[in-house]
Amino acid sequence: MPPTMTTQAGFAVASCLLALALTLSSFERWLVRHPRFTMHFTPTYSSWLNLVERWFAELTNKWLRRGTHHSVRELAASIRTWINNWNDDPKPFVWHKTADEILDSLAAYCQRINDSGH
Repeated sequence: MPPTMTTQAGFAVASCLLALALTLSSFERWLVRHPRFTMHFTPTYSSWLNLVERWFAELTNKWLRRGTHHSVRELAASIRTWINNWNDDPKPFVWHKTADEILDSLAAYCQRINDSGH
């Protein structure tokens, strides 16, 4: 069942959701009955999600794996310290390849795995 929401009548409501495997459910039936609500599903491995995953990898590799935490409280404090340090000196992620370069690389990879004989 979708969360309870209120909006002024006449306004369209759009929601962004992570890619999900949905089956016919009460949620989908609810959407059919409420056409002003539209769902936009982000594709798996979409670029913004990759950046979020990359940030968590930085946290894990540069902070958590190097630390020792004797309790959940210590771990939470350590994560807060990392976030504060990151925000004091943020390092934005920068794409180094063009979309065409990425697509060419993906096409070459697909060709390799399709021709692998497995």
